Amino acid sequence: MLALLRTHRSPRVQGQEGGSVRDGHRRPSGVDEACYIQLPRVDEGDAAAQQAIHHIQTDHPKMASASSEHIPLLLDDGQGLMEPQLPDVTDGITKAPRRLEQVPLVGAPAADDGKPTQLALRDSIKKAIRESDAEDLRKALDGLSPEQTEKVLTTGEWTWGSAIHDAARECKDVAVFEVLLDNRRHLLNLKGYLGRTPLHYAAETGSVGVVEKFVEWGGKELLEARDDGGHTPLHWAVGLGHTDVVKWMLRVDPQLLKTKNDDGNTPLDRALEKTKLKVLAVMAVIAGDVAVKLLERGAKMEDLGAQDLKEVVPFTKSFLKDHSESPGLDCLRCCAFFRKMMRTR
Repeated sequence: MLALLRTHRSPRVQGQEGGSVRDGHRRPSGVDEACYIQLPRVDEGDAAAQQAIHHIQTDHPKMASASSEHIPLLLDDGQGLMEPQLPDVTDGITKAPRRLEQVPLVGAPAADDGKPTQLALRDSIKKAIRESDAEDLRKALDGLSPEQTEKVLTTGEWTWGSAIHDAARECKDVAVFEVLLDNRRHLLNLKGYLGRTPLHYAAETGSVGVVEKFVEWGGKELLEARDDGGHTPLHWAVGLGHTDVVKWMLRVDPQLLKTKNDDGNTPLDRALEKTKLKVLAVMAVIAGDVAVKLLERGAKMEDLGAQDLKEVVPFTKSFLKDHSESPGLDCLRCCAFFRKMMRTR
């Protein structure tokens, strides 16, 4: 069998007669003789070759058979003739569909898979925090990977910076924080609104149990953290008169009383400014030596009067009785502190 192949374009003229005959075969009109080569005849018993020819004839629309004795010739499609192609041996292989799968972002479950949306999940977490319900909080986070859990707790619409910050300001149940911070205690260093850490909010709220756990889990360094105004958690506890928190913090580190904010004020200055006499009594008992030295450096309370001191005496006596390890010595410190304060008015 002979195959006639086009090696360079010579457009065929519609209706033109065929050219000269070579080896008993007529070539198409308008095509030079040099454009054709002779290929070996395919034996009728060669099944593989016959199948290849059948594939070319049936699977390639650009090709048509010239005669029963010839391999199909290529038709001119206006772009030139094309060489016949061997069948693709991979045609019988099932190919994977080329489709891009929608992969949900971490922490953002797809809305069509039956899982709650991120917004609904956040609402469930907020509700559990607001109601101090550790079990409901655990259920809300159940099924999320650690990465998804951390993302939903730290991103999105949280009032004070994250779920940890919001909980520190609204909740005093340590069990809630055990769920929120399970294998995520590094989030205690996260700064939220105005640069405050969760400990700032716990101190502001006055939850001594939460403050204690935060420092236990995150380290004493948390007590030295400053917000955008340079305030430590002790500044906030003092300013809002949370004597239990002030007492606990000063027992951990009496030197915290010396820390100045961006305005140059220590927690003692803050207590004097706001006339927090009960807080001053706690400072005198727990960190009397430090407090007296600060007074000697110029701290003073302009509006302090004898009547104010008289009102704080019952509290000071009760505090000494319940919290002092050396009542006699601490009583002397208190007296020295208030006497010094009166002199500096």
